[in-house]
Amino acid sequence: MRFFRSAQNRPSTAGQHSNSQNTDEGGNTVQAPATHQPPPWLGWLLLISLLVMLNTHLFVTLATGIDQYSLYTADSSVPQPYPAALAQQPYPALLTFLLNVLLAFLAYGVYWLIWRHFATPRATLPDPQERNPFKQNAVALAIPVFIAMAPSILLGYTEVKTYFVVTGTLIAVVLCIAGALKDPDVNLDPGTRGYWFNVAMVAIFVMMTLGVVVTLYFQFVPAEPPSSNMLWRLEWNLYPLQEFEPQVRGAMLLFGLVSITYMVVALGGVLLVTLRPPQIGQHSPATGPSSEPGPLRRASVAIFSVSGSTPEELAKEILRAEEWAREILNYLSEEVSLGEQEPAYLAVLSGVPEQISSDAYQRLLDESGGLLSEVDLLVDKVSGTVKNRDKAGRLQRVNMQPTPTNYTFHTLCLYSSRPGHEFTTRAIERYLEDEIGESPSNINHITSSLRRRGFPVESNNRVTYLRKGTKACFLDRLTPSG
Repeated sequence: MRFFRSAQNRPSTAGQHSNSQNTDEGGNTVQAPATHQPPPWLGWLLLISLLVMLNTHLFVTLATGIDQYSLYTADSSVPQPYPAALAQQPYPALLTFLLNVLLAFLAYGVYWLIWRHFATPRATLPDPQERNPFKQNAVALAIPVFIAMAPSILLGYTEVKTYFVVTGTLIAVVLCIAGALKDPDVNLDPGTRGYWFNVAMVAIFVMMTLGVVVTLYFQFVPAEPPSSNMLWRLEWNLYPLQEFEPQVRGAMLLFGLVSITYMVVALGGVLLVTLRPPQIGQHSPATGPSSEPGPLRRASVAIFSVSGSTPEELAKEILRAEEWAREILNYLSEEVSLGEQEPAYLAVLSGVPEQISSDAYQRLLDESGGLLSEVDLLVDKVSGTVKNRDKAGRLQRVNMQPTPTNYTFHTLCLYSSRPGHEFTTRAIERYLEDEIGESPSNINHITSSLRRRGFPVESNNRVTYLRKGTKACFLDRLTPSG
C-alpha cells in the first residue's frame, strides 16, 4: 500500500505552542500544549492580591507599633526568637513590609513553577478524561497562598490570625474558579453561568456585610493589646495602656475598610465578570404550544460560512474525502481479519460507517502505521481524544473533556459522525437530549465556540454542518445488543 507508507516518510515539522513534542499520524513532529496554561493576568492578580492583603495590617502597625509577625515584642522580658533591636521603630513596620513583598513574590514564583510542572510530559495524563481543571487550579493556587499567609497565621497575634485565614481562603477560591472557567475543557452553558452568577452576587454581598459588621464591632468593644500568638506569650511594653485604645480604633477602621474594598471590587469583580453569561439569546421569542423554536432563532448573532471553495473545488474535495475513507476501510478489512474478533467499535470516516474489531481500532490509531496521516478532524469518543488540523496544516490535539456537561464535545461528535450533514438547532437539541438527557439553552453558543477554536463548522440557510469535504474520523464503542 504505497499510499500509507509514503505518509511515514514526510519531513517532520515543529509546532510553536508547547514545551513537549508529539508525533501525529503521519510521523510529523508536532508541538502541542501538554496541558492548558492559565492566562497571565491570573498570576498577576494573585501577586497583587497577596501584596495588598498582606500589607493592609501596616495601618495598624504604623499607628500602634504592633506588627503581624510579633517583631515588636523582641525586647520584652519573655524570650523571643528575634534580636531585641528589631523591636525598635521603624524596624517592625519596615521589616514587615519587606517580608510581605518577599512572600508575595515567592508565592507568585511557586504558582508558575506548579503550572510549568503541569505542562511537562511527566505530569501530562495519557487520558484527557483524567485531567481536572478545577483540581489543577486549586493546587496551583492553594499552595502559593498558604506559603504567603502561613507566617502571619503562625506568628501573628490571636485576634488577627482569623483575618489571614479568611482572606487567604477567599483569594485561593476566587482565583481557582476564575482560572478553571478560563480552561477550554470547562464548558458551562449560559443557564448554569447565570445561576452561579446570582449565587456569587449574593455571596459577595453577604461577605461584604459581615466584613463591615466585624469592622464596626471592633470600634465599640474594649481594645486591649495582644497577649499571645500560636507559639509564645506576648508582653506589652511599648507605651502606657491608656494610650493604646485611641490609637488602635482609627487604624482598625482603615484596615478593615481597605481590605473589604479590595476584596469586593477586585476579587468580587473578577468573579462576576468570569461567571457572567454571554450576551446571546436575549431576544428569544416566547415559546408556546404554537411557536416551535426555529433553527438558530434563539440567538441574536448570525453565523456566516467560512468556506472559500468554488462548487467545483468543493465537489473534488468531497470525492477525495470519500476515496480516502474507503481506501482506509478497505485496508483495515484486508490487513485485520474480522473473522477472529467480533466488531467492537464503530468507525465513521468522512460519513462512511464501518464496524471494526478491537485490532482494527488499535491499528487505525497506531501513529506508526500512518492510516490517519491525512485526517483533518479526529474525534475518538472512547478515549475522549480530539485532534484538529490547524490553518498551518498541523494536526493538533485539542483539550476537550468528554464529560456529561460538556455539550461542545458531544456536539462535535455529532458533526464528525455526519460530516456535511446540515443540522438545525432543534436537531442538535434532540441529539443532546438523547445522548446526555438534557440540552443547553443556546445551541448557537456551542457552534460559535467550535468555530472560534478552529473547527471547520459552517452554516448556510439557518443550518450548521461540518464543512463538506472534511476528512473526518469519528470513533465510538458499539453498544451491545440485547
